[in-house]
Amino acid sequence: MTAEAIDQSTREWTYEPDRARGEASVTAFSHGSEAILTADGFSWRTDLPTELGGSNHAASPTHMLLGALAGCAVVVIRDTLAPQLGIPVDAVEATASCATDARGVLGMDGVKPDLRKLHLDVRITSPMGAAAVDQLGDAWQERSPIILSFSKPVELTLLFTAA
Repeated sequence: MTAEAIDQSTREWTYEPDRARGEASVTAFSHGSEAILTADGFSWRTDLPTELGGSNHAASPTHMLLGALAGCAVVVIRDTLAPQLGIPVDAVEATASCATDARGVLGMDGVKPDLRKLHLDVRITSPMGAAAVDQLGDAWQERSPIILSFSKPVELTLLFTAA
């Protein structure tokens, strides 16, 4: 996105904030041992490792979650924040990782399935140096809905129904 497009969006949404509001939704359905996910005309797959009953033919849900975090950092910093803040960026690379214990998914005694030690390493290449990288990092932490959903409580409603 160019700085001009971002400026245009900011102007429009200042006077018509409802145009900026929306809802995101992903639908998943089972297909063999995989899940097919769809959203806004896109589709992708997720699977589990064989040790957890899957076929290991696609990234796991944990990888998808980590991918959302790393991907958000890359595209929001590169395509939105850098142009908006006037900071030239040559490249952005992010690696998200966490500690897991698959025994928890199997319900084994004394083991929680929680993700632990979530870590995100974002590398930004900019001719403006470390101060600009810090500015981009601070802005991303303040504005990214993905990082904020990890760091702030988010209301979650679960509904299980029989089909």
